[in-house]
Amino acid sequence: MKPLMQTERLYMRPLEQGDLSALADLLHDPQVRRYLCDDQKLPPATIAGFIVESARLDSRGLGYWVIGERDGDPFIGVVGLTDPSDEFPLMQGGIEVLVALRPGGWGRGLATEAAMAVLARAAEVGVDRVVAGVDVPNVASHRLMYRVGFEEVGRGEGPMGENVFYEMRLSDDRDS
Repeated sequence: MKPLMQTERLYMRPLEQGDLSALADLLHDPQVRRYLCDDQKLPPATIAGFIVESARLDSRGLGYWVIGERDGDPFIGVVGLTDPSDEFPLMQGGIEVLVALRPGGWGRGLATEAAMAVLARAAEVGVDRVVAGVDVPNVASHRLMYRVGFEEVGRGEGPMGENVFYEMRLSDDRDS
């Protein structure tokens, strides 16, 4: 089972079926879906699939967590560690990190806190390589990648245009 995680201002608990409506609201927000969902309004079955995927990854200590503020909103977003899409070869062999916050949580360092917590979790469960793909115009996400220690490893085309791919090696053996 995925553990609860905490930072100075946040707590993260495993995503569960009761979060479906809040997750749909997050992913349907036009500002959030602009980059995260390739500006598509995801159908209910696809959104429910995130919860199923999280449960599937539970045995590996991976999946999705709800991000809540300790002194505020109990659902400001989600953070996750999951298998990357086969669509992007540069991400294969790694575990993909995802952070999605409601716009009210932007610009306050909360994405950085959540990302650092989930990266620590990845190291705890033995993940060697964490990857991410970011649409070129998504300046805030590029800054986040650099802020938490990712390195750019290449570029490629995605559904909405060019993506920048990042990786972070968590093991001490960086040659593997």
